[in-house]
Amino acid sequence: MVSSNPFGAAAKTPVLLVEDHVEIRKGMRVLIERHPEYTVCGEASHARQAEELLATCQPRIAVVDLSLTQGNGLELTKSLRALRPALSVLIVSVHHEEIYGKSALQAGASGYLMKSDMLENLLPALDRIRRGETYLSPRLEAYLRNIPA
Repeated sequence: MVSSNPFGAAAKTPVLLVEDHVEIRKGMRVLIERHPEYTVCGEASHARQAEELLATCQPRIAVVDLSLTQGNGLELTKSLRALRPALSVLIVSVHHEEIYGKSALQAGASGYLMKSDMLENLLPALDRIRRGETYLSPRLEAYLRNIPA
């Protein structure tokens, strides 16, 4: 839900980026900030930095790399959600969805996005998550439907 500011313009949804590769983080920032409804409120290259930024940044959504050089995206997702239960997390990764998608959801993520699909699907994923929905690619949805619980 997007709130309004006193001047009548809709407030942008704050997004925290957690990615240890600077170039990828910059690319995500460019994609996100081109959208009129989002703003990047902070950037972290590792788990501890992300936890520290949580208080000052006040994100509604965190985009978290699964494989951080200092930390683990699944554990960070659990930690961020424990610190701020209303926070939505989108896990991004080079690892195939069938390997980590279910684990990401079990850790409390609101979605899982392959980095190879980021250019086309980062903003649609954020839109779904902002609406309180879960983002899953058609591949991951089909996979999860066909595995035993």
